[in-house]
Amino acid sequence: MIDFDPTDQQRVIQETARDFASREVIPRARDMDRAYEGSSQIQKLIVGRAVTGVDTMT
Repeated sequence: MIDFDPTDQQRVIQETARDFASREVIPRARDMDRAYEGSSQIQKLIVGRAVTGVDTMT
């Protein structure tokens, strides 16, 4: 039988992404949308937190 439950590592990645979005993206989303700079600003936030290149296929 295949276990579809996330591993502990995957849970940590999910929690980290959820926390990042709650703290960094959601509070700025409306302003970024109005300025048409959402994806570039989010990308800068992600790079600034050094979470790029995280292996999510574990």
